[in-house]
Amino acid sequence: MGTEESTWSGVFEALSDTTRREVLLALRDENPRGLAELTRVIGGPGVAPARMRVSLVHNHVPRLVEGGYVVWDREADRLWRGPDWPALEPVLDVVADEWVGAPRGPA
Repeated sequence: MGTEESTWSGVFEALSDTTRREVLLALRDENPRGLAELTRVIGGPGVAPARMRVSLVHNHVPRLVEGGYVVWDREADRLWRGPDWPALEPVLDVVADEWVGAPRGPA
């Protein structure tokens, strides 16, 4: 697989899940973000914060870190846009414009 093809595959993998899209859209709007804040913003009403945090910590954030789209400082419990963010940003902009459920700023 070529580099360009693997880049696009990684971008679409990162965006393939609603929770990951919400994390990325939240970082698009405000960088950096605290994980506790993201848990509240993404979870919203009706979602147990503890359950959302477990999902973020053990699934979604590590995948985004592995793709290079997010940097996670576990000690500070904060996320930043990662070194490969520029590859993702143009597609994320389209998603943000088209996705009706896209979060807009802090809740």
